[in-house]
Amino acid sequence: MAAANSVGPLRRLFGLLRIEEQQARRSLQAAAAELQRLERAGEAARERERRGRALIAAGAAGRRQDYGAVLDRIAGLEEIRLGRQASAELAPRIVAAQSAEAALREAYLAKRVERRQVETLLRAAEIRKAREAAKREQQALDDWFLGGRLRARRSRPDAGKTQPGSRDDKWPEDSNPGPVSES
Repeated sequence: MAAANSVGPLRRLFGLLRIEEQQARRSLQAAAAELQRLERAGEAARERERRGRALIAAGAAGRRQDYGAVLDRIAGLEEIRLGRQASAELAPRIVAAQSAEAALREAYLAKRVERRQVETLLRAAEIRKAREAAKREQQALDDWFLGGRLRARRSRPDAGKTQPGSRDDKWPEDSNPGPVSES
């Protein structure tokens, strides 16, 4: 009876842990998406720096010394400055996002392990409950069969005349005809 009572609470706990695991997974996915967004922004800042260097190189390498070449070099310097500034601002945010993702990953894995442990306990309790139910069913069938045999014996006209140890006192399966001769 204790096993039958333990299945219901384990099922409720399993359902609750499955929901908590899903929430932890969603939080982890959101943190991973945020980290990817920040890393893409950092890559864009580095690309902006590269473009600035390319502008300076193009302005310096050009044969013309007009106002356009000077503007290219100034724009290149500004692109480099803005790229470095964006990279510097993103670096601590990327580190924080990485640590947050690691913490959420650990929390998710802990919830997953916890859910799987309860799942194992639940399966064991369900197996135990099924075995107990099968045992009760078999006991009921045995009682029904034995009860029918006793009623049949009592209803026979010679019910009170059997002697202990006589052929009628034994089950048909119990009667042993003796050793079989191999002649």
